[in-house]
Amino acid sequence: MKASIDVKTRAEKEAIERALADPQMLAFVTIVGILQPLTDGGRRRVLAFIAEHNDEARCASLRIEQEQTP
Repeated sequence: MKASIDVKTRAEKEAIERALADPQMLAFVTIVGILQPLTDGGRRRVLAFIAEHNDEARCASLRIEQEQTP
């Protein structure tokens, strides 16, 4: 899908294109855009949920790894 945005200069356009070509930067910008309409409290709750989920997944992975180690 193509999208257009207004930029002030060609240099700004090229800088944005280079940044968004990086998958991690594209993911970051997408997440910021998704969170932007939320209130500060809403953003904090979403990010806390994600952090908690990642902690639980990491702990579960470590438990499985420990169980498989002879």
